[in-house]
Amino acid sequence: MGELKELFIDIAGWENNKVSRTIKGLTLTPAKTIQKFCEGDRDSFLHPVTYLVTIISLFVFIGSFVPDPILNELNVDTSEMISKASNLDPKSNTYKAQINAAKAMQLCTNVLSSSYMHYFMAFLYTLLHLFFFKKTNYRLKDNVWFSIFTGAHITLLSIVAYAFYWSYTIFNVFGWLLNIVMITYRTWACIGFYQVSWKKSLKKNLLMYLVSFIILMFLFIISFVILIFVGIKFNAL
Repeated sequence: MGELKELFIDIAGWENNKVSRTIKGLTLTPAKTIQKFCEGDRDSFLHPVTYLVTIISLFVFIGSFVPDPILNELNVDTSEMISKASNLDPKSNTYKAQINAAKAMQLCTNVLSSSYMHYFMAFLYTLLHLFFFKKTNYRLKDNVWFSIFTGAHITLLSIVAYAFYWSYTIFNVFGWLLNIVMITYRTWACIGFYQVSWKKSLKKNLLMYLVSFIILMFLFIISFVILIFVGIKFNAL
């Protein structure tokens, strides 16, 4: 038991207060904090992967107790699709397509609310970050650490959005404001870390978010169509 406790302390850094130093550093001086870690200071801060896993776990855990208005809307749409399909002939292709579309939407909803989506987003943002910030004096590993640190901290900041989940309209408004805060935070962190102008940093981060949005929409549509098509083919057998 003592060895397990010691291992947990080493990983999470509670005993050395790494958690508070990491959160404080990434909030007040993100560029300086990440630079110190990249230069070899492993005693003062959590490892970026540890920080990412911890924050995502916290985000998903808190989210399991808070109703998500967006996911609720998707569930309502799914229920309506199933209800409309009940009035159709169960042997018709329209009925099968309607049911498969509902199942596909439900599956997409489950994926969006899972931790897998957050890990995928972290992976996607890291790839895009490496692409848009490839011409720097930093090593590949340092750029990866920067992307993971900032991405995890943005996830931590977005937990505040749970306070506004009681209203779909308020959540949408706050969601847009939160996106502005996220882009501003990354822009600010990139300015200090890469020593670039705010215009260049803002441009790269806006492009990164735009490309990530396009990729996500493309993947969502393709996955949705494939799930429906596979379902229809399976039911036809």
